Amino acid sequence: MLGKNKSTNDVKTKDVIENNRDQRFVTKFSILIASLKFLWFVGHVIVVYNTIINTTIAKFNTNYSTSYQKALIGSIISNLVILYKTHGIPDLASSWFENICRDENFHYLVLAIIFVFNRPLFFLLYPFAGYSVFHIANFVYAEFLSSTPQSNLAIKIYNFINNYQDYVVKKIAQYEIFIAFPMVFVAAIFRQVSFLIVLIYGRFLYMRYYVSPIVRNVWKEFQNFCERKVEGNTRDANTKPLPKGVKYAYFGLERFCQDYLYPLEQLEPRKHTQIPVIVQAPAEQVEEIQSSSQPIETKN
Repeated sequence: MLGKNKSTNDVKTKDVIENNRDQRFVTKFSILIASLKFLWFVGHVIVVYNTIINTTIAKFNTNYSTSYQKALIGSIISNLVILYKTHGIPDLASSWFENICRDENFHYLVLAIIFVFNRPLFFLLYPFAGYSVFHIANFVYAEFLSSTPQSNLAIKIYNFINNYQDYVVKKIAQYEIFIAFPMVFVAAIFRQVSFLIVLIYGRFLYMRYYVSPIVRNVWKEFQNFCERKVEGNTRDANTKPLPKGVKYAYFGLERFCQDYLYPLEQLEPRKHTQIPVIVQAPAEQVEEIQSSSQPIETKN
């Protein structure tokens, strides 16, 4: 009898512990759903899901034709949340606007809003989706797997973030500059979009250059590559030197960019100079200063 009572008590205690765990999980999950962070997460899920749909099913089924706009709306939601959490309510009387212009999320927000009202270009969704994949992975790991970091799923997600995030962010910058922007220009030539979109996307990359060190490094690597080709500093001895006209055109374009594009210092935070405070000296010190400052007679 004692053994049976002991076993039933153990079962009851286990049930109580499991019920408490379930209640804590439900409470934590309900609080998480009601937070802005979960809304930010949902926005990124919408971006990834609709990007996949737009790339695959939407090409053959017109019922998914709005997946392009839905993906951009998901990006708008997530960027609005992160901007609100970072910079707060708009306050034009302070440096709020200057700070938000230095935030990459603001430029992606403006770009997504503009693209929603223009003809779809599916290749423009890939940078949004690339960032969203890692935002989703970071959210899942931080909210659900950080308490059990030794589990197989937690290790896989952690290794995925640690090994590929920086690499993919650099590839996204290269994609935006060397693939997406030329494709937008070609689309404008064939009248898929207006040339205004080309200017807007170029301005977006222009601001990305000043805001993001990764974009600056990518562009610097491209400049170094072009200079090696133009100056003929290549390891291959069989390569023919470029004509002088090409060299002059390249250096002229480089000089034009340096002279007429806004310098980087204009987007850096302004340093507020403190006005020196004049402290009135005591009367005794003033007399000493006046006596010591009398002119000294010099003999010829």
